[in-house]
Amino acid sequence: MIHKRLIGVAVLAATGVLSSLPAGQVVASQASLRVAPHPIDVGRLATVTASNVHPNTVMFLLLTPDYQKPRHAQLMGYVRSNARGVVSQKVRVPLTKFCGGATITLFNKKYQKSVTARVTVSGCKVGPPSKVPPPPPAPSKPKTH
Repeated sequence: MIHKRLIGVAVLAATGVLSSLPAGQVVASQASLRVAPHPIDVGRLATVTASNVHPNTVMFLLLTPDYQKPRHAQLMGYVRSNARGVVSQKVRVPLTKFCGGATITLFNKKYQKSVTARVTVSGCKVGPPSKVPPPPPAPSKPKTH
């Protein structure tokens, strides 16, 4: 473990990254988000994995389909990062009638910018078209004698 850290520091020093940082400051990796399986099915569980996010923080997941207007985001749920800033949790994909490309966004407005992942949504089932009942019969005219 110590050897891996030393090798990482040596690579950073060789590339000149450490020379531009103030003493004692560490290079932070960029946050990433992955979603499995691919494609995700509506109403089923999907595994959300994120790394390098703010530790011990509750974050929200939004599903935003790529259809035209208006942009409509649905709340998938919330997840909590562990002490190392890692998230690995199963969440249920919300019911939606729009299949195809979508973006999943992980965010906590207080600590960092949002992190996104592109997904394909499948399994959308719009119910059968409802049959409109026939109109009520017209009122009959009263008979005159």
